[in-house]
Amino acid sequence: MAKNKTTQEPLPSKAEKNLNIASTIILAIIVVTFIAAPTVTGILGSGAVSFGSYAGRPIEHTGDNFFGNQVRQMAQFQSNQLPPETLWRQAFQNAAFRVAIQVEAEEAGVLISSPLVDNELRQFGPYLDQDGQFSPQIFRETPDADKARYRQDVEQSLLQNEWIQTRITGPKLPNQILRDALALSYPQRKFDYVSFSEEDYPLSEVERWGKENERLFRTMVLSRVTITTSDKDAEFVRSEILKGERTFESLAEAYSKDQYAQMGGSIGKIAYHELLNDFVQESDLESLFNLRSGELSQIYKTPVGWSVYRVQEGAKPAQLNDPQTLQAIRQYMNLNERGLIEDYLNKIAQEFTQIVQNRGWEAALRQFNKSTKETGFIALNFGNNPLLPNFSPGPDGELGGLNSSESFFRQTFKLNPNQASIPISSNRRVFVFRLKEIKQAPGPNDRPLDAMVQQAQFSISNQRVQQYQNLLLSSYKFKDNFEEGYRQRLRTFQE
Repeated sequence: MAKNKTTQEPLPSKAEKNLNIASTIILAIIVVTFIAAPTVTGILGSGAVSFGSYAGRPIEHTGDNFFGNQVRQMAQFQSNQLPPETLWRQAFQNAAFRVAIQVEAEEAGVLISSPLVDNELRQFGPYLDQDGQFSPQIFRETPDADKARYRQDVEQSLLQNEWIQTRITGPKLPNQILRDALALSYPQRKFDYVSFSEEDYPLSEVERWGKENERLFRTMVLSRVTITTSDKDAEFVRSEILKGERTFESLAEAYSKDQYAQMGGSIGKIAYHELLNDFVQESDLESLFNLRSGELSQIYKTPVGWSVYRVQEGAKPAQLNDPQTLQAIRQYMNLNERGLIEDYLNKIAQEFTQIVQNRGWEAALRQFNKSTKETGFIALNFGNNPLLPNFSPGPDGELGGLNSSESFFRQTFKLNPNQASIPISSNRRVFVFRLKEIKQAPGPNDRPLDAMVQQAQFSISNQRVQQYQNLLLSSYKFKDNFEEGYRQRLRTFQE
């Protein structure tokens, strides 16, 4: 709780803003904001609505309680970021956690003395004048009912604060230990790099692989009826098709249970590889592709039932000079032959590295028609420990995953300036890095180590609070009736 001073405070530094953000979880639970009920009841609804309970104690929303204040405050600061129901859900979880802490503290016998409550009200309560000083006149003029409510709010807040500090966050780590740990953020390294992706896999390799596997890209024009009940039902439908008294299309619409039923069973042009998952045995698919135009297939067992096909146009060989076919082959390889592509990319990345060693970075860029990209400064932070500077995935996200790559840190952090790494695979790409610059200590635009220590203290505390919140809100004591409460509150808004 903060005093309501009118004197101008200095603007917070960037580090202080980060600390304020980091402490949001704790402050959202223990802070008490003194507001008069009439200012908010019109916005948030006038009567109490229960959204759930903890150990039988209701978690209610009113215009002037903690839940109501949370909704208003979150709407003020996050209304453009969260859908309304998500915003209310977060406010409800904060309120539920606050009730749960209250119950747990009371059951544990935690007590708050009256003098402590008095002192808190004198320093931070609703009885302060414009200079932030306790005003006996404001105190005398405050209705007794409001005094009782303010006192109860403060007592509950102090009780919850005591529970958080003694039972959840625990003692702080010594700053020197954190300082020593955070000192590992330096030295930091910046790299130039190039990446080789599936776009670098040449068309000639696609054509070569397509010729070797041409059978996968043969095409037919087919119609199908899929029966999911029994093989006897499938035999009945096939016999009806052979009789010719009803059209294939009408039978498909009447009996088929797949996505093509409403189109009279018409699949259209389809490649061999696209049907592989529709057959239990590939030999059945081969027999289908041996049929001629106009023929009706036997009944084939499928993963979902039984199917019978009518051949509209017989099998045609793959058109390997057709750009669409080549694109289909490339897409198939990206999904099913990643090993071949990655082997090729590693091979050309190794060639790139060899040219760097023999003729230099710029010569390798020219030969491979590549342009240099650049990382920011990277700390030795395997796995993105939240206390250390995180590894940025870059504007296009292509570096994502490298923060958990042991090979990346082992290979790049031992490089000498201007030395290139061996190829490093990650995120469906192969990278080559060159050490560009080493920063031994924080610069003028970096966060000071002292600020990092403060941030770490808040982060550790908040992590413990978040874990405890997850524990309490997964307890059998917690009853979540959010959906019902939210609908009821919406109805009060509409009335």
